[in-house]
Amino acid sequence: MHLHSDPAEQALRFRDEAIQALQRTPVTCIVDGGCGPAGQRLPYDRLEVHGRVFHPKLVLLLFGKFARLQVGSGNLTPGGYGGNTELFFVRDLHYEAPEEATILHEVNEFLGQVATIVQSRGTQLDRIREDLTRRLGPKQQSSDRPAFVFLHSMRAPILDQFLDLVPREARVTRVGVMAPFFEADDADAMSIDELRSVLKSLTTARPGDPPRLDIGLLWDDAPNASTPPTPLSLTQGCNQLWRIHRGSDEEVTVDYLTLLAVTTAQVQIEDRHGESRRRPRQELEEALEEGKARPVQGLAAYAPRRILELIEEHGSHVHIWLHPASRLEEGVPVHRPLHAKLITLTVKHRRKELTYVLVGSPNASRRALLQTAADGGNVEIAAAFMLEGALALHDFAPELVHGRRETIKLTDRHFPPTMPNLAAWIESAIHDAAEQRLDVTWARRGPAPLGPFQLRYAKKTLLSGDRPPSGTTTVEGFTLQGSNCELVLTAHEQEFMVPIHVLDLAMLPTNPALVELELRELLALLGHRLGAERLATLKNTPGGVSMSVVLETIFGEGFGPVDVFKAWWGLERELADETLSVAAFRLLLVSPVSAGAVWDRMLKARDTPGGLTRDETWFYGAELLHVLTRTPIPEDASAPKKREILDEFTSKLRADLAELRPGNKGRPWVKDILKHYGVTT
Repeated sequence: MHLHSDPAEQALRFRDEAIQALQRTPVTCIVDGGCGPAGQRLPYDRLEVHGRVFHPKLVLLLFGKFARLQVGSGNLTPGGYGGNTELFFVRDLHYEAPEEATILHEVNEFLGQVATIVQSRGTQLDRIREDLTRRLGPKQQSSDRPAFVFLHSMRAPILDQFLDLVPREARVTRVGVMAPFFEADDADAMSIDELRSVLKSLTTARPGDPPRLDIGLLWDDAPNASTPPTPLSLTQGCNQLWRIHRGSDEEVTVDYLTLLAVTTAQVQIEDRHGESRRRPRQELEEALEEGKARPVQGLAAYAPRRILELIEEHGSHVHIWLHPASRLEEGVPVHRPLHAKLITLTVKHRRKELTYVLVGSPNASRRALLQTAADGGNVEIAAAFMLEGALALHDFAPELVHGRRETIKLTDRHFPPTMPNLAAWIESAIHDAAEQRLDVTWARRGPAPLGPFQLRYAKKTLLSGDRPPSGTTTVEGFTLQGSNCELVLTAHEQEFMVPIHVLDLAMLPTNPALVELELRELLALLGHRLGAERLATLKNTPGGVSMSVVLETIFGEGFGPVDVFKAWWGLERELADETLSVAAFRLLLVSPVSAGAVWDRMLKARDTPGGLTRDETWFYGAELLHVLTRTPIPEDASAPKKREILDEFTSKLRADLAELRPGNKGRPWVKDILKHYGVTT
């Protein structure tokens, strides 16, 4: 969005800058209802999905020649973009490359399906999809094999789609699954055949010998500080995982190994990648004496223990890999818990070793991978691709530590019950900035009884009662205040956030001081003779330099044709900018500080004391129409939509001018002016 202001140190400037950016670039964030934190500050469209688990992690950025697609595991939170260990797949897809455009069409179709299940559709998602459709053009068949495949559970179970990529005659030799959650719906299986588990589906995906199974687990209590030496011999630490601190105090690193055997001169170890090695015994003894090496006690992790046991009984060798949440990075202790999701499937096919990879949002659970959203599964997405060679989990996540199965206590996760999100009682909260109105539409039913409630905005109670109303509650005179774009619904002593959607962002003032500007102020803005921030500062500073003094300095006692024409000519240059988005193009014509606003003020000032004459108003409008009809629209995918917006504006302008057309009776010179502007008498 290219925002430069600091949101903490320059909060007001940041808000104004952000609203301007959002007016030019549509932004939509689709989330699982009730999962996001409170405090939405900016008026982007936050669309919520209720009644099912909505779990995709997708970012789509539209640029001039290409779109950047990101599929991964990270939520749009500080944890998802820095606090956790995440895995992302990012590709730039060009609109004119048929095989890449095909993927973008599939993403667009997925967004269209998601639009049917959101609580309130907002306005920006449709604009984004329309923009993408314009850039892509008609869907074309491509003979080229795509570099990856976009998968989602709105179409079919994700794991089924992934396994369909693997040749039927291929032999699976190794399976890798890394995820923070192996959910209870799989772990409760009493028999491997009683539940189609994810792990069973992978290990039995193709006929042949049972493959090796690697499981990557969150290790949340991994220590990262050395401990003082204690009387312990190496032999007492056999068949245990050891933590080793290497390097100096300034550049210390942490490594792990499993001590397998001790001889007189050597120790046999298994390194963190599970490779067997021999090292001098003295090296480990010295590290032990210095407190730099210690066995790790009490190894534990969450995993579907019963299913792993059953898979082992069916012949697969299960290897446990621990992902330490606490570790040292550049000598600094950090806590980055595993949140990445990854599946690898190594196969042998036609004398080649290939690895099929799945990266995305699904955890290793039945609802995430084995069910469609329509059948009660989660909404999930993933990217799948094939790499040559045999690759394992630790090739993608080098922080993983190989652990001995018998030394790790595996326990099943248990999830506490959650409170239904009562925000679902409100279907939508729509703010009409032009009319200064808020319309709150109530649902006919909710996820649980609402009971006594209170609906607030910015600490002001808008509505309260003992039961939810029916229909729509309208709040007149509503203004979006400061950095607050959500309502608070209080019920059962809990607060539930309801996003406010702005009906038309173009009509939202970027600053309260820019509401209902007078004609001279608008002309100064449109003619770039006074900046919006400077104008807002002048209007918000009582006792400072008066606005009238500044305007008199610019225009003198009043504005004239040159002042108006400069504004129109500046508008022409801006509309012809090829980098202008459709939203930004429309903003120049219809916003509260646009050419349309100037024309409305001129119509209101017509035949008023100190205002404009009827002929002056027509003259200025005719010049505006003349400028707009000659404005060149750059030929690109957005050109038809821009012309549609411009035609709608000029049609209204022509209708206004027809009512104002000056008569030429007794004024023969008027004919020449009418002829200049193409008006026939």
